[in-house]
Amino acid sequence: MGNGVTDIDGNTYTSIILGTQEWMQQNLRTTRFANGDPINNLTYFSGEWSSNIADTTTSQWCWYRDSSALDVPYGKYYSWYTVTDSRNACPAGWHLPSITEWGTLRTYLNPNQPQYDTISGDMMTEIGSAHWVAGYNATATNLSGFTAVGSGLGGVVFGTGAEWWSSTTGPINF
Repeated sequence: MGNGVTDIDGNTYTSIILGTQEWMQQNLRTTRFANGDPINNLTYFSGEWSSNIADTTTSQWCWYRDSSALDVPYGKYYSWYTVTDSRNACPAGWHLPSITEWGTLRTYLNPNQPQYDTISGDMMTEIGSAHWVAGYNATATNLSGFTAVGSGLGGVVFGTGAEWWSSTTGPINF
C-alpha cells in the first residue's frame, strides 16, 4: 500500500506500490490545477466537448456522461491540453506518467511480455460487474491491486474498457 494523496480540491486517493512506482488507485477528480487555477468544465453531450477538444490553449474537463453522480469512481475526463499543461492537474508532488513509466509498469506486471498484452490488463482490472459490462472483464484477476474500472473509451462506452493518458503520447490501453 502506498501513502495516498489529496488533490487541491480535497479529493483523496489511495495508492499502491507496484515495483518501484507508486500509482493512484482512483481516477483523478480535480477541477483545478495544483497551483489553484481552474480547469474549465464543458458538457460532453451538448457537443461543447467535441467542438473544443482540439483546443490547444484552454484547459477542459467533463464528467463521464455529463453526470456528477459518476465522479466516484470514474473521475473526470480531461483534454490533452489539460493533462500536459505545466500547471499540473495532478496533486502536488505527482505527475502524469510518461510512456516509459507505463512501460515499466507493464514490465513489472508481465516481465515476459512488456509491450501491450492482455495479461497486464487483466492484472490491473477490477473483478466483477460493478463497473464493467458483463463479459468485458471476464478474464480480470486484479492481482496487482490497481483495480481499474470500466470508465469507457473516450468517456462514452462505459464498462467496456479503460484508457489513461501519458505525458508523452496519447491514451494508454492495457
